[in-house]
Amino acid sequence: VVLRASEFVCSMYGQKKTRDVNEARYNKLMQMTVRFDQDNPLANIKRIDCAILPPSRRTLEMKVRRSHYVTLVWKRAMLACPSDGLSPTDYGWSVDDNLLKPTWFEGPIPTTLFTGGRADMEEARENEADIDSEGDSDEAWSEDSEAEEEEDGVGFP
Repeated sequence: VVLRASEFVCSMYGQKKTRDVNEARYNKLMQMTVRFDQDNPLANIKRIDCAILPPSRRTLEMKVRRSHYVTLVWKRAMLACPSDGLSPTDYGWSVDDNLLKPTWFEGPIPTTLFTGGRADMEEARENEADIDSEGDSDEAWSEDSEAEEEEDGVGFP
């Protein structure tokens, strides 16, 4: 699911040569900094609106999880309490002061940015693959979503 979403996001940001959102994010940043210092592209980061970059893979995964949760709740809209049995914290949300807040990504916060070009990006991708090894499967994120698939024969693709 995340791979298909990644491909879609890459195409939305005009990055048709890649299917990896992290690479698309890097490429887009390089396009935005072409007028700046190429040896240190992040030196002028204050002049760049990072909100127009594609999301990272871990952020995209959390967005997909939150969308999945909302879809499951809507599929149960005819029930008195559609969210019964579903825990939003299993779907990319956290609870803070009794309010749901999005979890932007799971895992350690990067301590360095891609300052060494593609070599650093490849190393970061390998490290992320180690952290995410479970996240690449097409398994459901909770028993509730699996039960929903079995119940009506329609599952999350």
